[in-house]
Amino acid sequence: MVTDSLISDFLTPPKAYSPVPIWWWSGERLDRSRLRWQLERFAEGGVYNLIVLNLAPTSPLYGSDPDDPPFLSEAWWEIFLGMCEDARELGVSIWFYDQLGFSGANFQGQVVRENSSFAGQWLESIVHEGDGPVELICPAEGAALAAAATPLDAAGQPAGASQPIPVKNGRVVVEGGQSQRVRLVYTVRRGFDYFSADGCARLLDMVHGEFERRAGHLFGEVIIGSFQDELPSLATWSADFAERFRAQTGYDLITRLPELWDGRGDAADQLRADFHQVRGVGGNSVLQAALCLARTASSALWLRSAGAGARRPPHRLGRLLRRLPAHPSLVHRPWQRPSRRSQDPQLAGASL
Repeated sequence: MVTDSLISDFLTPPKAYSPVPIWWWSGERLDRSRLRWQLERFAEGGVYNLIVLNLAPTSPLYGSDPDDPPFLSEAWWEIFLGMCEDARELGVSIWFYDQLGFSGANFQGQVVRENSSFAGQWLESIVHEGDGPVELICPAEGAALAAAATPLDAAGQPAGASQPIPVKNGRVVVEGGQSQRVRLVYTVRRGFDYFSADGCARLLDMVHGEFERRAGHLFGEVIIGSFQDELPSLATWSADFAERFRAQTGYDLITRLPELWDGRGDAADQLRADFHQVRGVGGNSVLQAALCLARTASSALWLRSAGAGARRPPHRLGRLLRRLPAHPSLVHRPWQRPSRRSQDPQLAGASL
């Protein structure tokens, strides 16, 4: 009977349904025999799934000494692969932590050092309020995009539509005469460009690709997944963001960028919703797949594609990435109105 089978599964659950604790490989130098001993204790306690995670993969972090040996070093691989053989013998499944989110490994920084074009771009702005003439100059590290003047009421709140102002050589000059808010929007480069297909491919290759090369023969049998949490922030601009925005929404974004801060009413709300929709799910398919791949479920999908005991996964990373759906957590919900912080210039920051 189904009831008897269900009760039996709860009394003696399959190994695949055991707890999945994080197995920290930090604090002391790794020792193969000690890891074997720990694996045996896990198995004796009914734990048959483990996530191998390095807290300080390349340098001191959160008061912890650097991991010894460093993550993905030759010495680390020798220990990891040996541990996997022990896990296979004991019937324990292994997940690896890819260090793309919460991490001190800074793989994104390594990719940007190799190719500076993979640096992320972020929208920022400088603003002036008053009724006199004003000149705004884009910071030297920035690239000016657009500017606008918004009339203000006696309480200092927007009292009309923002009017675009021409930007010449990174400068904006506005004559006085009325109380207004003048905002110059520009981009700065920092972090990593998750909109870049080539950048994401290189980033994934440094970790997931290396696991595929070194331990692909263990996928689906011993290594059953990759774990990732605390995904990095997604940048607010890219070289082709304006082009993708027009293609997906049918209207131009550049001249209306200041409205992301200062706009009021339904049209401005829709602009913000469209902006985050394009930012979150309208970007390059590899970006979506790269972030999705860092999620446990999608990583498991990648690993399962190898099949138990397969020598080489039938789907290369690049091809599989383009088949994965966008993760729902990346989708901006257009029915959510902007918060008071995003509407109130006294509370809103200059960065977006």
